[in-house]
Amino acid sequence: NGKVTAIKPKLVAWIDTRSRVIMGDVICKNPNSQILKQSLLKVVYGSPGGVPKYLLIDNGRDYQSKELKGSTKNERRQKKKSNLFFDEECKGFYRSIGILDETNSLPYQPWSKAQKERFFGTVCSKFTKWLDSYTGTLTGSLTSGKKKKDINKMLEDGELLTMEQFYERWSIWLKEYHNSVHSGLKTQKEKYTKPLELFMNAENKYYKPAPPRMYASMLMMKAESVRVYNLGIKRLGFEYRSDDLARYHEAKVDIKYDPEDLTKLYVYTKEGKFICEALSQELLMIAPR
Repeated sequence: NGKVTAIKPKLVAWIDTRSRVIMGDVICKNPNSQILKQSLLKVVYGSPGGVPKYLLIDNGRDYQSKELKGSTKNERRQKKKSNLFFDEECKGFYRSIGILDETNSLPYQPWSKAQKERFFGTVCSKFTKWLDSYTGTLTGSLTSGKKKKDINKMLEDGELLTMEQFYERWSIWLKEYHNSVHSGLKTQKEKYTKPLELFMNAENKYYKPAPPRMYASMLMMKAESVRVYNLGIKRLGFEYRSDDLARYHEAKVDIKYDPEDLTKLYVYTKEGKFICEALSQELLMIAPR
């Protein structure tokens, strides 16, 4: 609505287990499945980057969504009980971009993803705490250890960083991290002790070609199941129509849409067959193609 407000930005990122390189870094207000898709595509097409062979996934709700994994938690439990495996048509975003397999970190057991926990601790101690607007603990975990800040006044006085400025500072810090000697790599007795250096020069490096970007763009679209009414599909507060929807009246169909272009929906049968492209005439009048 045009109002400027202060937020605590969140970092979404993935870490390469051997080299400690951080990839797919996205800074946002709140992570969701769409942000995670964006982050993972940045891993695949970024530099440094590539298609991961395996993923160790956080146990958070966003990482476990049906959109990413191809089924809900309850559906996965049922499949496990009945010894069923992922269907090719609903294998989810992770498998669709070429990742061989994924596993979840154990809830309430941070040591199962110790590298990531340590990295975020490093981010906090060596980057976040040095920002003028930091409001966390500086001397300990007690409330008394927190440094008092009047964030609203800092906002009014223009003392807070914009998201662009924040990301620029973060990118500078991350570049320094990637090109500095890492104690964990020295402990591993690696030939290369800087994260980026090891990632680029490691022997027996796994490689898999990335899928075409056009295909990845389709995967980025939101997917939902909706009902077809006599006037078409009602979604997002608008009506989407197409003559091809007439024979699907009262039926359930699947739709895909680009969150950045809500003028049209791509409509599919429950079996995955493409039906049509449904348009919102109201939105087209506001934002014509």
